[in-house]
Amino acid sequence: MSPFYLLHGMEANQPLDNKLIAGENETYNITKALKELQTIRETIPVIIKKEQSLQKKLYDRKHKNINFKPGQKVK
Repeated sequence: MSPFYLLHGMEANQPLDNKLIAGENETYNITKALKELQTIRETIPVIIKKEQSLQKKLYDRKHKNINFKPGQKVK
């Protein structure tokens, strides 16, 4: 799933795509597409939160608090 799909509700057409689907007669069900897009848009924040918490956990594992005192030399 691409960012383009999340924004526009369909995948971006590439130059080669136009040649491949030129002869197809595909009907586009707008109601079904809107429901699918709504479901995806509701799911994305959950996935983002999960990934952010994982990234925070990995960062916190390696991060060390360093306290400097006034006048202390740092390398």
